[in-house]
Amino acid sequence: MPCAQPAPTTKIITLAWDCTGTCLNGTLFTVYKQINCTGPLVSAATIPAPTTSVQVSSSLIRNTCWYVTVQTSPSTESYASAGISFPITLTGGFPIRLSWSAPVGGVAVAQYRIYKQIGCTGSYVVVGTSTVQTSGLIPFQQLQVVSVDSEQANFFATFAIDGNVTTFWHTQYTPILVQQPHTLILNLGASYQVNSFRYLPRQDSGVNGTIAGYEFYVSTDGVTWGSAVATGTFTANDLEKIVNFTAKTGQYVRLISLSEVNGGPWTSAAEIGVSGTSVLIGIPLSFIIPPPVSAADCWQVTAVASDNSESAGSTPFQIPSTILGGTTHSIFGSD
Repeated sequence: MPCAQPAPTTKIITLAWDCTGTCLNGTLFTVYKQINCTGPLVSAATIPAPTTSVQVSSSLIRNTCWYVTVQTSPSTESYASAGISFPITLTGGFPIRLSWSAPVGGVAVAQYRIYKQIGCTGSYVVVGTSTVQTSGLIPFQQLQVVSVDSEQANFFATFAIDGNVTTFWHTQYTPILVQQPHTLILNLGASYQVNSFRYLPRQDSGVNGTIAGYEFYVSTDGVTWGSAVATGTFTANDLEKIVNFTAKTGQYVRLISLSEVNGGPWTSAAEIGVSGTSVLIGIPLSFIIPPPVSAADCWQVTAVASDNSESAGSTPFQIPSTILGGTTHSIFGSD
């Protein structure tokens, strides 16, 4: 059964909270994030009162719990909010990522077709196709950021996998300067025999954050990494660097920046690409539906073989309205 979710984009989401009663005596709010809603809380931002909102990348919302505390003295944080896990009802206008799994039985799929039925009545119309990627550079739209140790506001990690060389990821430098090393973990969207990665430094004539020393890892589960498949030092320029290595099977990759070309504490990247050969026949793929997307419409995905024969397709489905729209979500109540 296909599933629908907000697609990773560069859209900015405002997290807002209420502050009443003794909360008003606070001087500083601290926003914490908890990846996959487990493990330690990591400070994501500090917001001076009376401001009661912070902007974050929409792609970092999912599968993360968020908390806010109020600092009422230099050493006291109190009135912590409850953990908020997304997705929640978000402001409308999101692209929607439609994802599905490969057919069972070893069917060799050449292409998937995405159909739309307006208002769930009448004829289905093809609105897009998605070709199975078997080898070479894995499509950027298939990659997802699993975690990143640091990112500066408006220079999010998703910018390193957006296919746009004019944007770039930059680690945090204000209000807190986060030191090296820096780590970015990506989900490739399917299992591959990963055999190379490429790094494109920022292309705006700036050099801050350009990686020098690096390590690169491949994992099947994003937890157990083993030894690095590649280590080294990049040449200090803004040209794309391609690193080849002995293929290793995995769905997750981890890039660790150990140092910067001028010895600085930052890391930056315009694009990070990964290449490999797919392990499965008809790997899971996805298609991004541009906004506006209506909960009243029906959708269907079919698999197309190399001889252009088409499967009966998925059961028609609708995209839940809770994914498509909503309002600002408050995470602080009254004291």
